[in-house]
Amino acid sequence: MRTGIASSYCCRSGGDNIEGIMQPALAAGDNIAHYRIVSRLGQGGMGEVYLATDTRLDRSVALKVLPVAVAQDPGRMSRFEVEAKAASALNHPGVTQIYEIGEDRGIHFLVMEFIEGEALDRRIGERPLPVQEIAGIGSQIADARCRACQGNRTP
Repeated sequence: MRTGIASSYCCRSGGDNIEGIMQPALAAGDNIAHYRIVSRLGQGGMGEVYLATDTRLDRSVALKVLPVAVAQDPGRMSRFEVEAKAASALNHPGVTQIYEIGEDRGIHFLVMEFIEGEALDRRIGERPLPVQEIAGIGSQIADARCRACQGNRTP
């Protein structure tokens, strides 16, 4: 069962300024390539994340827009692409599937599987969690991390 816990840690709310450079303002209804923005999900160090609709396949996706500072740095873009390729090769319930990396009108983006679920930081902040729940979440994260370190090899 996919809960979205292990995959949702990258989306954190915050200000609109990432690494000192403003992001393009995206609003519901805006399009990037063939993705239509539905709403903003959050923000992390590697960009803003939006819920979007893939208009070709008619499915919900998470679309991450990269900060201008990353997109304009060839070394960082190269590392980003290598990491995206490595992540896209993984197939595990605790690892979000990468669908595409692309660029549209100067906006660099990554498209990944959208998994409904509660962000782990929000879940932890609501109330103390029972030990069994903490162990379950920790086990999911450790299993996904182990698979990521091994690639898709079976143990």
